[in-house]
Amino acid sequence: MVQRELIFGIYHVAALSRGEQDFEKLYQRVYRPILTLLYDYPKIRTTLYVPGDLINWFEKVRPEVSMLLLELTSRRQLEFLTGGRFDPYLALLSPKDRVGQVELLTTMVRRQYKTRTRGIYLAGQLWSNTLIQTLDSCGVGYTFIDDSPIQKFVHHAKRGALMPFRVENHGKFITIFPIHRSLCNDVYQGDVDALFSSIGRTYPQQPITLFLDAKKLEDIDNLHQVMRDIFEKVSNESSLKAIIPREYMRNHQNIPRAYLPEGWYGNTSEWRFPQDAIIQNPETSAFYGKMQFIHNLIGMPKQDKSRKKSATNLLYKAQNYSFYAGLGDEGGLENRDLRHLGHAMLIEADTMLRGATPISKLSRVDMNHDGVSEYYYRGVTLNTHIDELGAAVCSLEYLPRPWNYGATYGKGILESGHTHMKSMLRRSFVDFFLPKSGMVTPEHLFAGKISGVTCTGGIPFETLDIDRDGGKIKLGTEVTLPRDTTSTIALEKEYRFLEQGGVVTYQVKNNSLQQKDIHLAVEFNFAFSSLGDHSFEVIPISPENPIDCNINGFLCNDYNNSACLSVTCREPGTLWFRDAVDKNGYYQYTTIYLRWHITLDSGEVWVNPLGFMVENLLKSQKSSEVLPCTNI
Repeated sequence: MVQRELIFGIYHVAALSRGEQDFEKLYQRVYRPILTLLYDYPKIRTTLYVPGDLINWFEKVRPEVSMLLLELTSRRQLEFLTGGRFDPYLALLSPKDRVGQVELLTTMVRRQYKTRTRGIYLAGQLWSNTLIQTLDSCGVGYTFIDDSPIQKFVHHAKRGALMPFRVENHGKFITIFPIHRSLCNDVYQGDVDALFSSIGRTYPQQPITLFLDAKKLEDIDNLHQVMRDIFEKVSNESSLKAIIPREYMRNHQNIPRAYLPEGWYGNTSEWRFPQDAIIQNPETSAFYGKMQFIHNLIGMPKQDKSRKKSATNLLYKAQNYSFYAGLGDEGGLENRDLRHLGHAMLIEADTMLRGATPISKLSRVDMNHDGVSEYYYRGVTLNTHIDELGAAVCSLEYLPRPWNYGATYGKGILESGHTHMKSMLRRSFVDFFLPKSGMVTPEHLFAGKISGVTCTGGIPFETLDIDRDGGKIKLGTEVTLPRDTTSTIALEKEYRFLEQGGVVTYQVKNNSLQQKDIHLAVEFNFAFSSLGDHSFEVIPISPENPIDCNINGFLCNDYNNSACLSVTCREPGTLWFRDAVDKNGYYQYTTIYLRWHITLDSGEVWVNPLGFMVENLLKSQKSSEVLPCTNI
């Protein structure tokens, strides 16, 4: 009788949003019972992927697990897989970062378990043929991919034969082992009889690949008994033989070749390509661009080696798949805590690369890869990112904490239930020219219902002047007033950057032949850590002689970060502000509007400097009087 080959394995991918708090539970419910059974069933040969953080946790907290894994490896019963050290989507990284991530984990496995890795697990099941060259250079010969999409594209799989196959790129090869997802689901449901019944109905000559997710195994109440029944039947069944992938590749020299399209091979009903995680979400695109910016800084010559190594480690952490996964509470930048964690890592890396004497520098970049130029100012305590689109502030990175006050999420939901559906990022210094007073309410602006309003947020501004050494840039555009398409207004914004912030000088000129009443509102979006009495508060700044609730700006006291963010203006205006939450009711960011009513004769110019600053809350010496204002 010809024996069916069974490839059995377990993997766990560590999302940074959970960290180490789940490792003990995972150990008690999954690793402890399964590894103990493996020791008792030597015929069960296993493939195992353990992420780097879990390897470190085993070594520090559960050294007995490390000893058992070492014993199973010495018995040639266990084969380890490598992967990215911090579980990134490898397909989204540069070749240098791919190799760096894989080599880090490979070294950890070799040092801890005295074995070489020949296979790899791809976090998030994101495949790209460009990976083949990188994986080959790292000594990787095979990987695992879920079977459902494979059945659509691989010719022999369409006929029901989920055989392993090889993919090629420029003469380099990787063997793909299709994971039998339906059989894995039988295991997750604890139905051993259904599992072996399904195995009997599969294509007779193909190996069976059970590559199981440890997080799903954790949900099985009687996992120990389920795995014991499986191991017992495989050990005593003459028609089944448990092997490891390397053994299969050695025994089968003529593994067929096939082509595998790029994209996600996980459990998703919609086919997605590698860059979809970035281009479909503007916040993710900006985060990815900052990641590439740090990558380029690290690669600059004459960097201090120790600082470069520390910054690289932070960059690798920020490449974790969970920042791009879009998995609700578990991942994606919709998760507020995860979003701020990622930005903090990149800000820390930026700080490390400056050395002992940071140099303020204004550079022209395209950080969010939208084809429109941006300007990035690396200050002493504050980095400011300006986009030519809307001449708006994309991010305010406060280095001492570190914290990005521009790390908003554009589709937040306001307390009244309105959803922000603007395609643009929720940024600051975004300008709105409103119709006559009362025609547009604060609720309209907060809800993104901006019909009848001229918004400059999506208008490219022209760079009129730039002084990189002096930290100055002037941007300008022309707009028409709402319901008045024949009249134009020239709007110029000059940014002058300082150590802890800067000054934005607004210049509004009436280019029409008649006098015009102009209602201008400037929008600010600041992301704090949480919503609550002891988290932050918005405080209007009182002028000497307040009239009709007019104010000279506002303070945002951020108590969690011990920082004070302030915006001040020379010409008094009125204040609207409101907090935005996500679909689960969690705080995302705060939107603030300063509004002015301006009357300009033909050719007349209105000038109003707006200063912005972030400083230590305890050192802030600003005196403010709380005035009645509108918190919508």
